[in-house]
Amino acid sequence: MALIDLNEQAVTDINRVICQASGEPHGPSGVGSIASCLHSTFYPGGAPYEHGGVAGIAGAMTFYIAKAHAFINGNKRTASAAALGFMKLNGYRLSYPGTALGEVVVAAVNNALTLEELKIWFDVHKETLSR
Repeated sequence: MALIDLNEQAVTDINRVICQASGEPHGPSGVGSIASCLHSTFYPGGAPYEHGGVAGIAGAMTFYIAKAHAFINGNKRTASAAALGFMKLNGYRLSYPGTALGEVVVAAVNNALTLEELKIWFDVHKETLSR
């Protein structure tokens, strides 16, 4: 089954909604590029993906978007929401206690968690959605 991926516009829209909900300004920061983040996430663009299955790709997406600081606000929240949306589109969800997702994303941004460790965290916490 082919994966359903996210594009640059979808991630930008996620950031816009997140920023509007919190009353923060939305827009590109000029630091990183969402297109580059997504290219790194979905490289080489077809199976077998460099980052593995859905959970590995979602972890990589979170890592790259959060660390790129491509938006002026809401980068970590956008990264988390994009990864959760990607997982849902592809038949999975995450199950974790309390604020664990936020905590691991902050740890990754602060270099306390590697890309590989974040991908493993996503894989450990993934559940298949019932259809």
